Amino acid sequence: MSDGTNVKLNFEGIIPRSDYWREMNYYDGYQGFDFTDMLLITKKGLHVTAPPGTGYYNVLHGDAELLTVGGFNTQYGWITSPVPGETFNLKSGIFAAGDNTSLPTEFYALNANGQTIGHLDLILDDTATTIDFTNYGHSFRNASTIMIVSYANASDDTVVMDNLKIHWNGPIPHGGRMPSIPTLPVHRHHPHIAHALSLGATQAHDGHSASDAGGTNSHHGELMSLAAALGHADPGGGLTARFVLPHCDHFGT
Repeated sequence: MSDGTNVKLNFEGIIPRSDYWREMNYYDGYQGFDFTDMLLITKKGLHVTAPPGTGYYNVLHGDAELLTVGGFNTQYGWITSPVPGETFNLKSGIFAAGDNTSLPTEFYALNANGQTIGHLDLILDDTATTIDFTNYGHSFRNASTIMIVSYANASDDTVVMDNLKIHWNGPIPHGGRMPSIPTLPVHRHHPHIAHALSLGATQAHDGHSASDAGGTNSHHGELMSLAAALGHADPGGGLTARFVLPHCDHFGT
């Protein structure tokens, strides 16, 4: 039986340098994962959309990085194993708020049934922060999905990430069924804390699993202009025309 494989998601070389951005689900299968409501953006894309000195630039290592795009005041994104039996351990990553100095953010580790097995609650600012998920016991081990949720204070904002280190507990999956994306957890409160805290490996946030929120999987974020989403004017009036994402059927109806 395989001891598994360590992988690093640095998002280099999977999108042409001439491109600005691409919805990450175009690259489902990258290092074995499927992606939902996540955007891959290049350095060139940042130069026409993001203010200098913000988290978008501070996190970037190399030529590309990943950010959440689902929702508006509440942003979310998923990184998922396409095969229920193939789980992974989230080890570390570099994260920041795209353009915010105090962004409440939650990380959820979910099993194949969409139940919360790990949770981390913290405040991100626009500086690059390395999070070592191994510091939280077994909370981010044997996961089928990592869900990232942020709650903007006054306007739309995203979580930006790069150099994610992950260990597959078996061979790297090569596709399978399209995973069902769990619904968002019920957000009952958010303590504005300056440090991270973690629940036990089998304890759900507020006593509920991430699938307790109810409803259907209808939370695909329609992002028509990255500049507008970041709260900035569209440079030259041409960005929206270039950045119209196609409909993705697997997001639900």
